[in-house]
Amino acid sequence: SYDTARLGRFARYAIGFQMAMEHPFGIGPLVFGTIFGEDTHDIWLMMLMDYGWLGFVSFLTLVIWTICAGFRILLRDRPWQPYLLCAYVAFIGNVGLGTFIDIDHWRHVYLLLGLVWGAIALEHRHQRQLRPAMPKASPDRGALSAR
Repeated sequence: SYDTARLGRFARYAIGFQMAMEHPFGIGPLVFGTIFGEDTHDIWLMMLMDYGWLGFVSFLTLVIWTICAGFRILLRDRPWQPYLLCAYVAFIGNVGLGTFIDIDHWRHVYLLLGLVWGAIALEHRHQRQLRPAMPKASPDRGALSAR
């Protein structure tokens, strides 16, 4: 079977994890597939194995930060909300799919990231425009000269 054969999906998971532990800085992109004929088909393991611990933590941080920051503004009534909803749901779906297939080379994943972060930036700008302008604080000259 594709999953349980000698070099099936589950065997590649075990081999990939072992290689990730032996090479903390990673083995390099697309090297695993060259050695074993097929990739690991798991984005989390692939990030750990190909790009090392730093790459894995960076990718994990980007995904979690995008999910959390996008969720905070997801249901606010804004002109860009429909675009954010579509991009956010598609991004979540792709992240879930990444557990079973490599998504690091799918260009649309980065487009979805850009759309979510674009909406986050728009919301930040919108909130900044809603804040009243704060007058510049100037030191009280009378208090300084009284000393």
